[in-house]
Amino acid sequence: MTVSQMDSVPVHLASSDVELGTPGPRRRRALKTNTYTLTAANQTQRVLPDADNRTEAWITSAVGATPPVVFIAPNQADAASQAGGAAQVSGTDTTPFPVNTTDPLWISAATGFPVTVSVVAIYDEPG
Repeated sequence: MTVSQMDSVPVHLASSDVELGTPGPRRRRALKTNTYTLTAANQTQRVLPDADNRTEAWITSAVGATPPVVFIAPNQADAASQAGGAAQVSGTDTTPFPVNTTDPLWISAATGFPVTVSVVAIYDEPG
């Protein structure tokens, strides 16, 4: 008789000092924040890197005397052109704008300098 021909026997384990599995790695979520200032001389900046472990991110524009429009794009060229591929966030809206992507993100502004932008991101990291 081979092993494949044997009948299986149901087993009920009432208690044991042997663990029935190994716990998975501890999950750690790291919070990273930064503030960027756009100026007439430096109108475009990368604010988030390409990161597969980023789970959430928000961008908040600060209200200034002349509220700017902040442009957000996944590459420097689209952010700098402030057209087609760029999302627009009004400087009068201080509600955090969610950008849940793992792509890099660039920001720019055309007027209202200096423009201050805060970025908050959460990353999964090994525990």
